[in-house]
Amino acid sequence: MNEKIREQGKQFADFLNGLPDVERIAGNDAEFQNAKTEHQEFKVNYSRGKCYLCGRFFRSFQKKNPCIHWLMNPKGFRKNDIPRIAQQYGF
Repeated sequence: MNEKIREQGKQFADFLNGLPDVERIAGNDAEFQNAKTEHQEFKVNYSRGKCYLCGRFFRSFQKKNPCIHWLMNPKGFRKNDIPRIAQQYGF
């Protein structure tokens, strides 16, 4: 791990430690609720065979609309399409 990333991590930890308990708890609760909502949306769409991010079926592949569900290897997907996903989602 390079030093710049390590320093950013320390600064973020210091920021979190400096927050009042009430703010930290409220932030954690909000994130938990967001995660619960996102998980529910994922489950509903998954049961329909759809991606919860883009709304298209898992088997769909459109070069101009990159999505993480491409990693499920739909027809037409090639390994050289992976950078398009990374560009879209910042991986």
